[in-house]
Order: sequence, then structure tokens, then C-alpha cells
Amino acid sequence: MMKFIFWANIYSPHLLPMVRGLAAQGHEVTMVVERVMSAQRIAMGWAEPDLGEVRGIVDPDSQAIRGLVRDASDDCIHIIAGVRFRRLGREAIKAILARKARLGILSESADPRGFSGKLRRLKYIRERFTLGRSFDFILAMGETGTAWFRRSGYAPERIFQSGYTVDSVPFVGQATSQEEGKGYRLLYVGQLISRKGVDTLLNACASVDRDFRLDLVGSGCEEGNLKSLATSLGISQKCVWHGSMPSNQVRNAMSAADALVLPSHHDGWGAVVNEALMVGLPVICSKECGASCLINGESMGAVFDAGNTAELARIFDLKMKVSAVERASQRESVIEWSTLISGESMANYFIDLMDHIYSNASRATPPWRIAVASIS
Repeated sequence: MMKFIFWANIYSPHLLPMVRGLAAQGHEVTMVVERVMSAQRIAMGWAEPDLGEVRGIVDPDSQAIRGLVRDASDDCIHIIAGVRFRRLGREAIKAILARKARLGILSESADPRGFSGKLRRLKYIRERFTLGRSFDFILAMGETGTAWFRRSGYAPERIFQSGYTVDSVPFVGQATSQEEGKGYRLLYVGQLISRKGVDTLLNACASVDRDFRLDLVGSGCEEGNLKSLATSLGISQKCVWHGSMPSNQVRNAMSAADALVLPSHHDGWGAVVNEALMVGLPVICSKECGASCLINGESMGAVFDAGNTAELARIFDLKMKVSAVERASQRESVIEWSTLISGESMANYFIDLMDHIYSNASRATPPWRIAVASIS
């Protein structure tokens, strides 16, 4: 049995499935958070998180943080997940280093774009020369995360590709759109902001000479501009703007769609990719999404260069040529494959990594590297 303390900002629904999986295997797991859930998530109607057998601690003061670290066993492994530049993370790291305890971080890539991206790089390089010397491991989100930390100067043997996961949901099993006579259905789920690259999606759709419908779920400051762009491109009649939706309605939308599109210029991960794949929905996403590492085979979707309208339009054309019968078969294969990104599977991978780091076991391969065709 291993012992872990995760330090995070909230009980993230994208981390909890794996953390619960560790506890379900008999490992002793504590999760310490600043607050149960962010105000944004509450406004979106997210349900109270299920901790399972995980011990939860919310908003500890400085004395309590020091006590948690002091009272942990010598073999306890501390994982700082997204809060190392915040009060909870800073105080936890200070106590962990003072005790010379086992320490690793779980982190997405920072946004590398523009002048701000250069400053972020310098910040991470500086961290490597200070706190970074004490990190036993870095669990980096996707290939974008591993590339970010390599370029920040960390040794490759300390960087391990990781990923988020979400709770599985049953596939509704609706008919595909061609069977319903509605044309190919594309789906976007996310904020309507510049970083998400929805303008690239609209421009690509304008180049497609096929029968399709684009459903857009979400809201944001660019909504008005994007609607105007759709009108100027002559595709407004093919776009349906749904606004924000509760998670159960999003899953219904995924069940009715033929492909999810995530055209972000930068996304540290993009858990909507997990959600889509777990109901068998193929995903077309940019290489700048951390979760693009999950797209492993044609039946799972495709990956394109962020902002490349022509490449995205070409992918749409190829995908729309696939028959409804073949798409239904591919969907079943993707659902079967998606067990590889379940909380249980990610917990197994995490333990394999810890065995490698602290017990000299062989280095584990991320489970999502297995292609759909390999398990069919």
C-alpha cells in the first residue's frame, strides 16, 4: 500500500476519478484543497464531488498544513497539482522541503504564445533552478506538457506524460445524423473566447461543400463577433448557438453528434475530449490541446495545426465521406478503447510510475498509446 497527499485548488472532476481509483485499490489517499469547487463551476451547475474513499481537507491554515506534512509517514508521496504558485501550494512545498519528503508536481503546459508566453517560460526556467531541484517527478499533461517542461530545461527522465480523466457515462446510443437525414453534425463545446479558436472552426466550415450542421455549446465575450463572422461567411443557417448547458445535456448533444471539434490555440488539456471519446464520439482537435495525445487512430478523429483553416476543412471533408454505418462501428470501438482513460486505468498507470520512480521498476507507457485497432 502506498500513501499519497494531493494538494490542489478544488476537488477537480478531472483529477478525482484517478484519485478515487487509487483509494479504491487500498492506497491511503488524502486530497487537500483551497475550496470544494470554484464559483465558475458552481454557476455551471456542477454537482458536489464524490470523494469515495479519499480523505478530504478543505482550506487548512498554515499550522494545519505543517501538521499534515509533519504527521505523514516517511514514505508518503506529495503531489502538488496546480497550486504551487498559490498560498496553499507555497506553504505545502515549504513544509515538504523542510521535512525532505517525497515530492512531485502535476502540471499542464503554460500558454507559450506571444511575449507573455516568453515571460512564463522564464518563470518556469527560474523555478527549475530553485524549487524544481527538489521535484522527484513531473506529471505533465499530454505531449504539450512534456514538451513545455523539456524546453524549460528539466531532465527527460524526470518528466512523465500524464492526463486528466472524467467519470464514465453511459452511451445513449442515438442514431447517427445521416440515418436521421440531417447531414453531418459537428459539435463545439467550450467558451466562446479568442483562445479557443472558434473563428478557425467557422472559417473551415465555410469551405466545406457538404450538408452539415454545427452545434456550438458555450458562451463568452466573443459570442457576438463569432455570430457576425458566421453571417459574413454565409453559414449562419448551419450554426445553432445553444449557450451554456448542464453536463447531462452536453452528453446528449455528444450522443447526437458525428464529431467534436476543439480548435484551441492553447488548451492545457481539454477534458471535453475525454467526455466525447468515452461516448464514442470522434474528436478533431488542434495540436495545441494537451488532450490531443489521446487521438490515436483515424476512427478516434484527427489532429491539426492550430489556426490552419485549410487543413481543418480537408479533415472535415474526409470525415464526412465516411458512411453512417462505418461511423457507428467506429463509435463502438472507441467506446471500448475509452476504458484505457478511465479512473481505474489512470490509477494503475500512476502506480506504475511511482514504482518506476521510487522502486526502479521499468518505465510505464501511457495507456492511451494503445490504438483502437489494437484492442478491437
